[in-house]
Amino acid sequence: MLTIYNGRPENCSDRIPEEVRTYDFLDKYEINYDRVDHEATVSDDIYALMDRTLVSTACKNLFLVNRAETEFYLLMMPRNKDFRTRYLKSELGLSHLSFAKEDKMVEHLGVRPGSVSIMCLLKDTENKIHLIIDNDVLAGDTVRFHPCINTSSIRVSTEDFKNIIIPELRHEPVFINIPWQEE
Repeated sequence: MLTIYNGRPENCSDRIPEEVRTYDFLDKYEINYDRVDHEATVSDDIYALMDRTLVSTACKNLFLVNRAETEFYLLMMPRNKDFRTRYLKSELGLSHLSFAKEDKMVEHLGVRPGSVSIMCLLKDTENKIHLIIDNDVLAGDTVRFHPCINTSSIRVSTEDFKNIIIPELRHEPVFINIPWQEE
């Protein structure tokens, strides 16, 4: 089992600026959060351990782009739900949607693959990224996501997520219902 900490690390000197910016944001708005430090979340074993440690709705965050690479989207959905490109394209009225290239991710979100999180929107002060949230993210009591690095995870109440985090990120979300199974 992993150790659960309440709040930011005591010493942030070895943390990346994007992660520290996340803790600063949460602290500024007096959001109570639990944090776990862990191995990079790239294996099912780590995900399973995280599921047992920080019981919550675990989020998958996908950085997407249109064909012309002029419109970017951050999709937040439950980790255990399958991503359906066809469904999302239809919901958004797009003819093409794909994963954005790593250089665009670094440019717009300030992170590399595996560390994308809703908290990366703190970097997007010009609101160029469209935020899309699957309603099932909000179904539980708590939400879990990375603080812009995939070696830590944080858990917040769904109420704080909906009522403080989303509004204060200043990216008007589009809420959708991605089906659990192919329809």
